Amino acid sequence: MEVADLLGLNPPTTENLLRVIHRRFKRDTVHTRLGPRHLLALNPYRPLRPDSTASPTPEQFIDDMRTRLMEGLETKQLLLPLGESGSGKSQVFLQALQTLASDKPQLIAGVNLLKILGNARTHGNEDASRFVLLVDLQLDFRGQVLAFAIQTYMLEKDVVTRRSGPNFHVFYGLLAGADPQLLKSLRLSRSADSYGILAPLPTSTNAQSGKETFEQIRLALFLHGLEERAFFQVLAFILKLGNIFFIPVTRMDGTAGLQLEPRTEFQEAADLFGIYTTCLESALLYEESGVIRDPIGAGALRDFLLRTIYARLFLFLSTKISPNTQAGSSGLVAILDFPGFQSVERNSFQELLLNLIGEKVQEVLVDGELKERQEEWIREGFKWVKVDTRANPPSVIHVLEQNGPLCGNRSDEEMVDLILDKSPAASRLGVDQFRIRHFAGTITYSKRNFQEKVDILPKSLVSAMFTATHPWVKEFFPEGGSGHLGGRPLRPLDHLHLFSHKLRSLTQLSLYTIHAIKPNELKVGGLFEGALVLHQLKYHRIMDTLIVTRDGFEISRDFERFLSRYRLLSLRTWPRWGGSPREGILLILNDLLIPQEMFFLGRTRLLLKTHLVSDLETFRRERLEDLALLIQKTWRGWGAFRRLKKMKAAQKLLVRVWRNYHKRRLDLAEAEGSRRKVAVGKIQRAYLQWKRKSFIGELITMDLPMSPVVWEWPQPSRCLRRGSQEIQRLFHRWRCSVYRFNFRDSAERNRMGEKVTASTLLRGKKASYPKSVAHPFLGDYVRLRVNSEWRKIAKQDATVVFADLVHKISHTSGKMTPYLLAVSTFSLMVLDPRTLALKQRIPLQEIAKFSLSPYADPFIVFHRIRYVR
Repeated sequence: MEVADLLGLNPPTTENLLRVIHRRFKRDTVHTRLGPRHLLALNPYRPLRPDSTASPTPEQFIDDMRTRLMEGLETKQLLLPLGESGSGKSQVFLQALQTLASDKPQLIAGVNLLKILGNARTHGNEDASRFVLLVDLQLDFRGQVLAFAIQTYMLEKDVVTRRSGPNFHVFYGLLAGADPQLLKSLRLSRSADSYGILAPLPTSTNAQSGKETFEQIRLALFLHGLEERAFFQVLAFILKLGNIFFIPVTRMDGTAGLQLEPRTEFQEAADLFGIYTTCLESALLYEESGVIRDPIGAGALRDFLLRTIYARLFLFLSTKISPNTQAGSSGLVAILDFPGFQSVERNSFQELLLNLIGEKVQEVLVDGELKERQEEWIREGFKWVKVDTRANPPSVIHVLEQNGPLCGNRSDEEMVDLILDKSPAASRLGVDQFRIRHFAGTITYSKRNFQEKVDILPKSLVSAMFTATHPWVKEFFPEGGSGHLGGRPLRPLDHLHLFSHKLRSLTQLSLYTIHAIKPNELKVGGLFEGALVLHQLKYHRIMDTLIVTRDGFEISRDFERFLSRYRLLSLRTWPRWGGSPREGILLILNDLLIPQEMFFLGRTRLLLKTHLVSDLETFRRERLEDLALLIQKTWRGWGAFRRLKKMKAAQKLLVRVWRNYHKRRLDLAEAEGSRRKVAVGKIQRAYLQWKRKSFIGELITMDLPMSPVVWEWPQPSRCLRRGSQEIQRLFHRWRCSVYRFNFRDSAERNRMGEKVTASTLLRGKKASYPKSVAHPFLGDYVRLRVNSEWRKIAKQDATVVFADLVHKISHTSGKMTPYLLAVSTFSLMVLDPRTLALKQRIPLQEIAKFSLSPYADPFIVFHRIRYVR
């Protein structure tokens, strides 16, 4: 059966726990939850398969943690990655930081720079943290970072001059990633073998990682506005001064002396800081009293100077990276990273302190949280068999804390004797070694050079460093300008006490832990060493945490806070509750039908199971949506009613104003219309009078045609059209009368009468009529009247009105026959055109009518009376 959350482990035994973790590890499911506040993360040491994404990843765990913060369930949180060196704890720290502060590239780049400065390679870990890093993030309601603060503690500066193992990553990154021009300007060579403080890295080390380290350094310096050259000059100074060694010589006067070698390296190192060579050389070779130092003492002073410069560079950069404003108290997420438990080739006092830091974190935060939770249940009246969380045997750290003031001036032997006498966890092992049983295992320490021999820089050396022209060195040694050293600097034990004090303040935060587990010591993928994993599960107190979380109550809320947050879930406590908080809580839980085993109502606090809080938050979210909808509906209704009232008032005002305006406008328009009408009438009359005069003058000056058939007339204006037509009519009548008066005899007058008759009958009706108007009307077109033959045969038809040659169309065949048509005053006659023989005579009384087509054809049809129906 698949167990995604260890709270569902049944039965909750160590063997069953190990079996479940092993089964999930074989399926590349390396992350396993233990309630909402704990996550187990096994280091796979290889890329995971794509189908392993169903595993609860650290990103999901951190998102759930941030959701509780945004929803107001918690105001302060502490994310604590736990694990020994090589378990992937630092990777979990960086992963959490990138998840929470993805919108702050400056913060991520700055932390990467501190990691490069404070991490070093050990025989058990390629990227071991050698300092403590605490990052405080203040988040807003959306989960975005508003402010951040960075604090560092307990840098293991002995790594700088250890020479027996790899140094900090920053030196190897500079040599591997810098371009040739930069190395030439710093007087450095590419090979790490050229520098005494750098131990050679294994041949399997990837050169590309050094270049990536160098690019990360440059990016961080650029984002924080720090000068690259100044930073690299400090590193180059440490590398070059680390190559200096001291040779005893005999002077010409026979006295003993000390000489620096090689001089070129020393000169180049002094030039990097802009320090006078003689000043720095004198401070290294001579004591304050003027006595020359012995080679060992001078070498120890040189190493102490290098460690001091590096430690102050680290502090300087951590101060520059962290903004001046501290993160606020609301919406606070703190992430703590500290060196994992490990053993190096030669463990000194500095390694002891770093291992004790892990013990202190385990004791104060992990064990303290379990202890405080159980004590709270007992105080509230819950029947609980307490799980013992005391360290057995007591840690060495208690001895150092209790005897801290006495440890300041002790020798190595006295310090070791104090630890062996006061702590049951320490035991002697030979002459130069002793053993301490830590919470995570036993480590052997060396008595030789257990503590630093030099703990304060001489005044002459500090003054020499203060004379440097380098822009940062004066800030490294501010005491050089005051003329006094300003007291003894903090010793490692002092830093341990400061960190212990800071840990106690972190107990006020809600703790979330990610337990990083090493599946094997060889760091190879797919290998699961059960004994090693079981050992880590034990000192991580996974079983104790499982029992306390499963059988106890994960969440504790005081009555007022719970009632204030969840009173809206019951109609009997919402919107106001006047009774006691205890009664209100019972009403809420009873209305929601919460089982009794899911909560415990204590004396002053309410204890809740984890899943119950999730259900309550779901109910609260749904209730808030309903209330928001109600508020929205009420607000919209009130707003609509308010707008309606305003609209009605505005409508009345608009109507009143419009009516008044319309009335004034009508009055003004009426008055204006009256004035305009009067003005228009006057203008119109004057204009018409002018147009009439102009038109009459134009007619007078024009040479109008006197012919009755010519209708040429000037085009009048529209307003004079009727008058122009009347004048034209009168003018036409007058010229017609003039035309008639000019006739000389009655024959011309008769022909005109005929023309007028033809015009009356045919004008506008016959298409060929306009062409015939110009021809004079003769009547006798064949001169029949003067024909002698006609006169002989004509009797009563002698008076010929019309005579002309025509073609008669046969009724039957349609054949056309030429004839002479003659019309007299009494009849219509059809004659032979040659002989004038009478073919047909029709009296005019028998002709009813004649017909013409409207076209331009020459046909005419006569209708006799006998054919009229």
